[in-house]
Amino acid sequence: MTVWSLISLAGQFLVIFFLFYIGVIIHETGHLIAALMIGWKPITMTIGKGKKRTLFRIRDLSFVFGEIPSGGLMQSAALRIDYWKPKRFLHALGGPVATCCVVIASFFIVSGNIISVSGWWLTPLEIYCFAELSMLVACLWPYTMFYDGRAVSSDGLSMWNALTLKRGEVPLHFAANAQFLGTFLIKEGRLAEAKETITKGLSLTAGALSTETYWIHCLMQAGKRELAKVECQRLLEENNGLTDSRADILDNLACIPIYYNHPEMLDDASHYIDMALAEAPDLITLKGTKASILIEQGFVAEGMKLLEEVIEKSDSKNDQAICKYYMALGWYKNGEVNKAYEYLRAAQAFDPKCIVHTQIENQIVGRKNTRS
Repeated sequence: MTVWSLISLAGQFLVIFFLFYIGVIIHETGHLIAALMIGWKPITMTIGKGKKRTLFRIRDLSFVFGEIPSGGLMQSAALRIDYWKPKRFLHALGGPVATCCVVIASFFIVSGNIISVSGWWLTPLEIYCFAELSMLVACLWPYTMFYDGRAVSSDGLSMWNALTLKRGEVPLHFAANAQFLGTFLIKEGRLAEAKETITKGLSLTAGALSTETYWIHCLMQAGKRELAKVECQRLLEENNGLTDSRADILDNLACIPIYYNHPEMLDDASHYIDMALAEAPDLITLKGTKASILIEQGFVAEGMKLLEEVIEKSDSKNDQAICKYYMALGWYKNGEVNKAYEYLRAAQAFDPKCIVHTQIENQIVGRKNTRS
């Protein structure tokens, strides 16, 4: 192979590489335009994989670029719950529509109906045309993919989920959306706006105490641990007009690392649940929380003994479900993997949507950073 042949191949590779990058940018821009049209707030446009860096920002929208032109992600958040299903569908549709336009344009360029192309440029454009068509089919196929270590729904699956979403499930999805937007605002230092967003998002699905503890979770998720500890103390001291007992407040605070996977908060949680048990020693649900924390901290035998007591005495489905999942984790930490899987399957059959199911499944099955 001559030097000129090598230069030609390298040139064709660079052309294809550049066109792929442009194709991903156009696809994600389609999602961006859709978000703006439906009144959602664009937050992050990520282009490519590998090592990333934020090149620039336009107001609240960050443009993040990776070194490998493969895949992208447009993250937007709804400001209101109205027309949730059609808006979610249109947001997912924006990317495929943009890619479809690219496929049509590249096909006409290659066929010579728009621009006559021949020789050196033809092969890269033909490859690109086929690749964009494959990308269009792939993004419309409903499946869960992994992007930078986390599970993400394809555009096709997002559209299908929007169409099949039950009306009663919309508030839960809006609450998750509010958490995402609230966490972003916390990272930006806009705490008052973040608190208002989270409170509004959870108002349809949770009480005042749950909203307060969820706010603390979002602070933890945004890396504001010291501020979260201040909020915990404020909640205990001021009570903030809550009608819940002090034991209930302490239990909610102790449940934050269990429900939302904040292991760095386990020592504080252990202190809170001990205080709660001192306030109400006969409240069985508190023993379930204590058992879960013990297992997370590695005190498996003591924790599993408490779990058995809660399973025997509690009439609460939520208590029963959480205890069953933590029994599976307890057996897993004891090295009894087969028994752990057996208990996990039983827990999943009992309550597949239990609040702790994802993090327990992640620890046992080994699927890191997944979301249900």
